[in-house]
Order: sequence, then structure tokens, then C-alpha cells
Amino acid sequence: MSTHLRAGLSLAATTALCLSMAPAALAAPTDTSTTTESTTTAGYDRTALHEKIKAARSGGATGLMIELRGAQGTYRNQAGYSDIAPRTVTKSTDRYHVASVTKSMVATLVMKEIEAGNWTLDTRVHDVFPNLYLGGGNATVGELLSHRSGMPNHTEHMTGDRFWEKRWYDTRLISIARQKPFYFDGGTDARYSNTGYVTLGKMLERENDATLGGLLHWRVFKPAGMTESRLSLSKNFAGSGMQEIAEIEGRQTRLRVNPSLFSGSGGVESTTRDVNRFYRALFTGKLVPKARVNQMTQPKTTSGPLTGYGLGIYSIQTPCGVMYGHDGASMGTRNFAFSSKDGSTQVTIAWNGRSWDTQTEPPVNDLLIEAVGQTCSPATGRAPRSSIPVAPAPTIDQQHSRVG
Repeated sequence: MSTHLRAGLSLAATTALCLSMAPAALAAPTDTSTTTESTTTAGYDRTALHEKIKAARSGGATGLMIELRGAQGTYRNQAGYSDIAPRTVTKSTDRYHVASVTKSMVATLVMKEIEAGNWTLDTRVHDVFPNLYLGGGNATVGELLSHRSGMPNHTEHMTGDRFWEKRWYDTRLISIARQKPFYFDGGTDARYSNTGYVTLGKMLERENDATLGGLLHWRVFKPAGMTESRLSLSKNFAGSGMQEIAEIEGRQTRLRVNPSLFSGSGGVESTTRDVNRFYRALFTGKLVPKARVNQMTQPKTTSGPLTGYGLGIYSIQTPCGVMYGHDGASMGTRNFAFSSKDGSTQVTIAWNGRSWDTQTEPPVNDLLIEAVGQTCSPATGRAPRSSIPVAPAPTIDQQHSRVG
């Protein structure tokens, strides 16, 4: 099977997203990629974590990376393969497309504008960039950040032969969305829109007379110590990377994805270490004051599929209480990243091998539960604050038949 057979389908059709999606089980070769761990993992039950990683591999993940940071130190591990042609063992330093985790980073830039007094949550698109989105200029910053603007989602309407390989420009992405009517009046409902974050990216560029990639580098990546991150407009990683591997009609297929199709909604490539550094810097007040972080975590939607979504961040209930972050989905990779609100604990997990064929996903959520649960085990002196299992993993970025 070649990807050409499916390339004419829309992005929504080829990547109907549900966090319970998983690749069909892969033939499990002898896993030569076993473990390269941090030397500061004495406080973790590594055997239990290894078993969950093995289960995720057996359940369909081609390759997987995890970094867990907590009171016991840092646990870092990887398994499987980052590429299939040629077969390449996954490394803990591999870059990957973080997809919608980018939204938390762009939201941080927006909160910097608000902190500086340049914008408010009520600032409208046309206040900053007249004629950027004709017919949608009244959408506010707050509505765009929280997916309550009603703005159409361009990734639901992208078609064409291998469209994911092309270099896309923001104005074109916005024009795709503009061909569709707004879902609802701003502030009256919630529906996920990648285009809203592309629009925010263009507003940031206009406000600062700078590229979004440059703004992310100097205002987010550099102060957070993220040395292996960039906003990518290329099919090639800046270094070794976890490739986009999809299970299509029973075969593993390597896809060459250009993240420009997501841009400000999901175009960052990074590593598990860098993403954890980002959320630690954010939640300890290093990037924006904690009062602004509190605004970001405050849910703007209390019902429906976006329940718990704030401003580029949403919450999940874990065995150790509430954690905050985002998940991301690209054509062949998935990831999620969460932090405690005090910034003491982070976990980021990324994997490839997404299935376009089935409606199940590897049991990575079990790994999340195990990893987070160990950070508040009796050995840490912190009792678990909740015995309620994590809901079947973060689901925000899996809604509405889309990626990003």
C-alpha cells in the first residue's frame, strides 16, 4: 500500500483522533533499544515502569520515549525504534513533533504580551492585524486561546496528494478556514480550532515585527533552557528524530510530515527533556508571573469535550491530584506532557506508530498512571491525594477528528 492511495482523503478522515486509538500490535522484535536511564533514578520503581513501557511496545508503539521528573530525581527511558527505513533504535535525545503541545508555548507568548500591557484577553484580531481574518476580526485573544471563538479549524478541511509533505504558509491555512462559516458566535460555545492558534501566531508576529519562531526561541526556549527546540517549517529534523510512522492498511508507513501545516497551533519540534523544562519553567514563574499562569489554568469550559480547557493548557486528574499540560497528535506520532501546578513534577511521553486502521491505542495511559503515581508514593513522603484512576488519558487533542 502506498500513501498515495489515501492521500486524497481529508486530514480529518485519515486521522480520526481519539485518545483510545492505537496501532494494531506490531511484530515485536528483540528490543535492542532497552534502556538508557538517568543516574538519579534510585527513588523510582524502575521494574514497574519498564513493564508499562514493554506493554506499550507490545500494544503497538513503534518507539517510545519518557522523561519523568519528581522529588526522586529524573527517570529517562526509551524503547523501540524511531525509524523503520533503516530501522533505528530510539534515543532519549530524539526530537519529535510535539504538535498541539505547541499551544501552551504560544499561549505563554500571548500572556507575555498581556503582562507587558500590550494586549488584554479582550483584544480583538483586527485591533492587532486588520484584514488578517476577514469576517473574523472580532474574535478576541481570550476566545482564541480557549477555543471559544467559533473559528473554523483548517486541519479538518485539508485535502490533496500528500498534503502533509508540502510547505504551508499561514495565510493559506487561514484562507482554508475562511471558506467555512464560524461554528458559533464568539464566547457562546467551545470547539477546537487549530486556526485560532495560527491566527494568534500571526498577531504576535505583527505586534513584535518578528517571526513566531524567533519569538519562541528568545522568549520561551532560551529562558527555559530548551536547547533542542525550534518552530519547524521543514520535513527534516534539526538532529536525530522520532519519525512519523503510521500503520496504514496493515503496514507500517513512514510519512514525511512538514509541521508548517500546523504552524502556531502545532509546529514545534522538541525533546522530552526540553518539554519538561518548558512546563517546569512555566509553572515556577520563570516565563510569566504565576498570576498569569493561574489565568492559563483556570477552565473556561465546564461541559462538553473541552471541559477543563483554560488558555492553551488543560487539566487532568491523576493519582497525585490535578496536573496541567497538553497532548499532541501528528500524522504518525502522539505525545502528552503534564506538570504539577507547583512545578515540582513533570512527565512527558512520546511515541510513534499511530494507526489509521483501528480505534485503539497502545496502553500508554497505564505508563502515565504508573509514572505519576510514583511521584507521590510513600517513599517520597507525599501521600497520594487521590485514589481515582486517571481518566483514559488526555483527550483534548484527540477530539473533533483532527490533528495538531
